[in-house]
Amino acid sequence: MESKEGILALFAHLRQDSVIVSEGQNLDVGELIGQVGNSGNTIQPHLHFQLMKDYDLSRAIPVQFVFRAYQVSNNGAWEPLSSKFPSNFEKFRI
Repeated sequence: MESKEGILALFAHLRQDSVIVSEGQNLDVGELIGQVGNSGNTIQPHLHFQLMKDYDLSRAIPVQFVFRAYQVSNNGAWEPLSSKFPSNFEKFRI
């Protein structure tokens, strides 16, 4: 989807035929957009999410962002964090 600022949100590896929203549709926080799938070279379902400034992935300029609130796994326990960007390889959930 494209915002007024020309920023696009990419959700990759959603389950085939599970997306229930349309391009340009306004969404509310927490609204279901589809189901996470297991496409690509992986052993478990996962989601790739990024913000960018071009439809062409080969030249898209990434846009940095932070999550308002999320949880990170620490020795099997979920700990809340806010206003941060997860570290590389950090297991987290929203």
